[in-house]
Amino acid sequence: MTDQPEQLTGDDAFPDSEEPREEPDGQQANTLQELRDLLAGPLEAQLDELQGRLDDNDVRAEELSGVLAEAIRIRAGRDEALAEALRPIIEEAVRRTIAESPQELADLLLPRMELAVQEEVEAALQRLSQLRDCLNRATACAGQGDLDAALVECDKAVELCPKSAEAYYTRGWAYRQKELLDEAIEDFGRAAELRADHVEAHYARGEARHRKGLYGLAIEDFDRVLELAPDHPAAHGYRAWAHLQQRAYDRAIEDATRAIQLTPNVPEPYHCRAWALFAKGDRDDAWADLTMIRQLGGQVDAELLDALAGGPDAGE
Repeated sequence: MTDQPEQLTGDDAFPDSEEPREEPDGQQANTLQELRDLLAGPLEAQLDELQGRLDDNDVRAEELSGVLAEAIRIRAGRDEALAEALRPIIEEAVRRTIAESPQELADLLLPRMELAVQEEVEAALQRLSQLRDCLNRATACAGQGDLDAALVECDKAVELCPKSAEAYYTRGWAYRQKELLDEAIEDFGRAAELRADHVEAHYARGEARHRKGLYGLAIEDFDRVLELAPDHPAAHGYRAWAHLQQRAYDRAIEDATRAIQLTPNVPEPYHCRAWALFAKGDRDDAWADLTMIRQLGGQVDAELLDALAGGPDAGE
């Protein structure tokens, strides 16, 4: 059986910097008082509830700035452990709120704060701005083929903001481009830990694991991708190949068929499905998939073609 294609979607280019999210609409009543109550409770409850508040899609940017300001004031007066626990949550919320224009958020926040808090927020914003610059330079270096320079910039980004999922994700791609799969898997995994809904981090780790032949672990990653994004065609396609390698032919056919439905003009899922059909003894449908590959202008798998052209035991 021939190896599956390196990349089903052709998007193994270096990832772009994350786009800013649109400001959500809506109102949330009594946010600051609720936050004060939350921060007075047990530490774990404080962090969980604060994270939920900052991620609430109904909180407007102006109100979110008040939440952040109050959180930083309270944090400054509490113990060091709480301060360090809150820091990444607050910085991530700032980054996600206005990722491309930190000064806009600064103008909103700083007039409401005391001098000591202003200095703290300005320092955090400066780190976030430096993080973005490092990741932009890393992307530019990678685009020019200088992956070593890209890794240097990514290392700086991780050092600046060790809780930034994008810093680890971007460095993971640099490692992946250099075929340093173990390092890539580690960084993609760290990005996925920091942001459990990071679809592409789970997908990239699955692809790297698949490339190493870790098919069971790859399937776990693709399962998570498809929980978050059920119509992710490349995840269906790669999971189909992983199932094929594990001789789970029916599952391979199911995933390959879904990938074909989502991207009918991509030849690779037809290859996977043809192999699975051939393995189940369905030679006619396997031939039909090879015919479709030809119609799409793809290169027919020579090994599978020889197997289908041979006797009933060919390819075994």
